[in-house]
Amino acid sequence: MLARLRVTEAWCKAQASGAAGGRQAALEGAIFGGPGGLAGAVGGDPRNAAVLLSGLPGDATAALTRRLTGEGVARERVLFCNFF
Repeated sequence: MLARLRVTEAWCKAQASGAAGGRQAALEGAIFGGPGGLAGAVGGDPRNAAVLLSGLPGDATAALTRRLTGEGVARERVLFCNFF
């Protein structure tokens, strides 16, 4: 079986996006708003994707996780890194 790896980096600078709500909207736009939506961002079927979230406050992480799972990413494939 051949595994594919695609890294799609989506991040926002605080000074460019304004308040926390603006940063979250910009991040969601980068993930869901491009060509092909989430499938375009992950390079295929979201059911086959794994997503790593890092550097977001808890409420933004929860909201983004709900949206990702609602779009087909399996809950066990949403990973979190609170190291930063």
